[in-house]
Formats: sequence, structure tokens, C-alpha cells
Amino acid sequence: MTLDLVKVAEKLPALVERAQRERKSYGLHRVRALAQLRSAADQPEEFAALVQNADTSWQLAIPFVGRPDTGYDPPDPPDSFSVLAVDGSSIDVDRHLPVDCYVMNFGWMAIHYGAEPGAESGTEVDLQPTGEELFLRDNQDPSRESAIAGPVLAVVRSVRELATLADHAEVLVTPGRPLLALVDGNLALWNLDKPEFPPSIADELKYGERGVIRALNRLRDLASAGLVLFSGFVSRTGAGNLVHSLRLTVCPLHPQVVCRNCPGLAERTRPCDSVGLPSDREIMGKVLRPWQRSAVFKPWSRHRSRRGDDWYTDEGHEIVFFYLRAGDEIARIELPIWMVEDPLKLDLLHALLVHQAQEGGEYPIALQEAHEQAVISGNDRVYFNALVERQFELNGIPWVTSAKALSKRVRVI
Repeated sequence: MTLDLVKVAEKLPALVERAQRERKSYGLHRVRALAQLRSAADQPEEFAALVQNADTSWQLAIPFVGRPDTGYDPPDPPDSFSVLAVDGSSIDVDRHLPVDCYVMNFGWMAIHYGAEPGAESGTEVDLQPTGEELFLRDNQDPSRESAIAGPVLAVVRSVRELATLADHAEVLVTPGRPLLALVDGNLALWNLDKPEFPPSIADELKYGERGVIRALNRLRDLASAGLVLFSGFVSRTGAGNLVHSLRLTVCPLHPQVVCRNCPGLAERTRPCDSVGLPSDREIMGKVLRPWQRSAVFKPWSRHRSRRGDDWYTDEGHEIVFFYLRAGDEIARIELPIWMVEDPLKLDLLHALLVHQAQEGGEYPIALQEAHEQAVISGNDRVYFNALVERQFELNGIPWVTSAKALSKRVRVI
């Protein structure tokens, strides 16, 4: 039985009605939130103290460079520069195949503008065919292991994307020609502090030869020499760090906000919902004009274990962010703190991001092309499965597919 679209259509009017109701209420919330944002910008020290002292589960934000209620225009890009982007995709472990394995495919794209224009691209494939390599094992406790599958595979792929970016950046850098190095998505890998990554496994992904810190160190060395600009690009972000911080400004418990003591608990209402918005996009869309960037913010949580980025900070790579209005879209740009210490470097990053987004129709053209190199289509996945099965048959290795997988190919009724 396929999805009954007639039944789905019957429920759509209720969905539209809710969206209209929420849109109206969000308009009122946005007006109040903008007023609170301007007040916070006028009192930066008080606002920072309010955020730092709040006892809440929300991930918050503290303005770091610039006024949070102001948009900043991009400068013109230089005459000559290059852009490098890396993206990855994967085929997860499938228990219905004759052998457990995964595939990671990394695509990269480099585009050179100005003097000596051109482009180059390529892919790197990682197939892990043995049981030993399908697990991350704790060096201190052999019984603790994490299968490289599902969410764990996604994190491992993100770590290796960063290492691949550093590899190609070191090859492509040219003195006197800025290189913008981009990855798609968030830089901060919060998942490494979750239970599925025992400490020694997480440490290998953080500090190992192909780990996050090693890759960031390599990129920082290039940036320090004036050769590389680096960031992650999060399209249509759903983050709410700033709007959650603005909630604190209207809390009746201000200036010492403790969400467990919320006066609205009994009535199951929150006074701070008067400025509540789904994400920072809602407010940044009013602050920023097309191609402007916001102030730079630091993510903040009073509970270090919930923030999950202390290891970045300890190594000098604290992750900060700003918002970029790429045409009509609000993107979140994540970058290490060393990328904002020099205002000229921050301005150049802004200029090159705008150039790339304009070339790509609001999304960086180099990232689009890297994605095209990396993407594994539905047909690719079918052919891969068939190739694995065929190789087992040709080599006389007996195997029996699962009844569930077989039922999807041959229907009884």
C-alpha cells in the first residue's frame, strides 16, 4: 500500500490554518524581539552577564564582534582568488547484504578567479569491507566499541571531510592569492561527547592523525600565513541561539534566570513566549539587507557538558558564528575564533562568501559542485548492492539474503 494522498489532502487545511495562526503571532513576537535586541545592543555588558548567568537548557549566544542589531555590508572581492569546497556522502551498513560494509565518497571542487582562471575537481572513495574496520574500539576497554553506522558514520564522515579539505588546501594555496576553503554544514561536532563515542574513541576523532584538531591546526597555519580563509556554510539555518538569549530579557526572574523556577510552570505557559520565535532566521531577516552579515556571536551554555565544545576552545579553535543574508535566505556561517581576530580577514571572508552565493543563486557555487561530485544517487546505491551480491556469487561465497529484503523484490500477493 502506497501513501494515500487523498487522506493526506484531507488534513492539509488544518495544517494551513495552524501556519496562518503562527505566522500572525510570530509577527507580534518579532516586533517585541527586535525591540529587546536593540536594547541589548545598547547594554552589551549587561546582556552578556544575563546570558552567562542564566540557568537554562537552551543554547544561547553572546555578541562577540559588532552590534547584534546591525547589518554589515560586504567589501568588494579581490581581483584574483580561489575557492575550495569539500562535501561527502555515504552508503550506510546494510544488514541485508552478504557482508557488512560502508562507503564514503568525498567530492571536492576548486575554482580559480581572476588571473589564470580555471577549475579542477575530483573524488575520493573509502570502502571499508572488513569487520575489524567497521568498529571504533576503545583502546582502554576492548568491550566498548561503536559500529561505524547510522549517526556514528555521519560524524566520522564529517571529521574526514575536514581532513580532506586541509589536504587539498595545502596543495592549492598560492602566495598572493586568497583561498576560501568551505565545508557544508556545522563545524561544531557536538555528537563526539555523546555516549555512543566512548572517551578514547572520541579522542581519536578529535586528536588523531586524521582528526578534527589536526585538520584545524593545518588550516590555522595556512590562515596565519595569510593564504586561507575558512568556514562552514549552513543553509537556511534552524538555530535559535540569539532568540533564546532574547527570551531571557523578558523573563520575570531577570536578571537571574533559572528556567526550573519559571513562574508559568503551573499554567504551562512561558512569559518569555512573548518574544519567542522558531529560529534566528526570523529576526535576522529584519536586521539584515541582502548580502549583509550580522555581528559575530559566541555560542554559550552555562552547563559545559551540554555545550560540548570545550575541546575546541582548549585547542584554540573555539567555534563562533555570524549570519549572512544570501539574497532572501539566512545562512549561518560557522568559523574558528582565529578567523575573526583580524577584521580584514573577516571582511575578506564576507566578500568571498557573497561572491560565491551570488554565483550560485544564494548558495555557494563551489559547494554545489562539490556536492555533485560527492552525491551517491538512489541508482548508485542499487547498483552497489547488486555489485556486492554479484561478486559474492562469482567467488562462490554462499550467502542468504534476509526474508525482509527478499519480500521487497518479490511480492507474494
